[in-house]
Amino acid sequence: MALVDLPDALFDGDLYVINTHFKCCGDEGNDPLRQQQADSIVSWMRDARSPGGALTLPVDTGIVVVGDLNMIASFQPVATLLNGDVLDELQYGPDAPPDWDGGGNVDLQARHNGRETFDYTWRNDASPFAPGRLDYVTYSDSVLRRANAFVLNTMLMAPDELAAAGLQAGDVARNGSQGDYDHLPIVVDFRATEGPIHARSGACGGLYSGWSGDASIGSTITFTAHGARPFEQVTFLSGALAELHSESLGLGTPGCAISVASARPVSVLADASGSCSHSFRVPSDVQLVGTNLFVQWSAGGLSNRRTSGVVEVTYQP
Repeated sequence: MALVDLPDALFDGDLYVINTHFKCCGDEGNDPLRQQQADSIVSWMRDARSPGGALTLPVDTGIVVVGDLNMIASFQPVATLLNGDVLDELQYGPDAPPDWDGGGNVDLQARHNGRETFDYTWRNDASPFAPGRLDYVTYSDSVLRRANAFVLNTMLMAPDELAAAGLQAGDVARNGSQGDYDHLPIVVDFRATEGPIHARSGACGGLYSGWSGDASIGSTITFTAHGARPFEQVTFLSGALAELHSESLGLGTPGCAISVASARPVSVLADASGSCSHSFRVPSDVQLVGTNLFVQWSAGGLSNRRTSGVVEVTYQP
């Protein structure tokens, strides 16, 4: 278990990861051990979400439970992780839905390379057992939302895809020619659940955006940029979203598009660490409530443009 300290400039909270390896094999004979392990994790998450005890996490800390659950018989241990249904309540306490909102967690269930119909993570064609999904990612969806996710299967990738990713066809297989895969990797991007201020798109070229403050009428929001070169001039853009804006060609740097049509760009000088900030005061106009503002940072010239992702601000009362 680990509490991952996410950068405060980019995230409101941190990420708590529980990495598991449930009892292997034994069919139904080892189900009681797998159930015991699931019960104990639900009990631990209950404690973590409550003041006092062995661990107290800040409210709305993202929680993910991942790993090899060895689901070869009953699905009940996974169901316990998802809905908090503790079977041995005498030992591990009452049922405890594991999400902060009082509901259940979500089973990610990614597909091979994000496009195939398969979701198995273990397969051995020389074994009498059918391919199975033994590895899981579960998460608290009141705090986290799934972006991209896939089970990596390099054996199903085209040569040009392998070359672009720096991979080889047999990288995920113990013996690909014999159909022996001993736990395929699951890759997932999580994003924080969207609030009044949230990232709408990702960064390009290493320039990232952060913020502090709130979107209430009359308040001040401070937007920060990270990943610029030391003492580089960085431009802050704010205004309407214009995906086809005339400057969105990103010449020389594919994908580094300017997506915000800004009437009044502001130039800011990065410090020695490559960071800078600009404060924006929300106008004291109640008619703005519910409308959106989009902001973005840009650095470098046309031949070497780098941009932050677009941040969307929805004005609040």
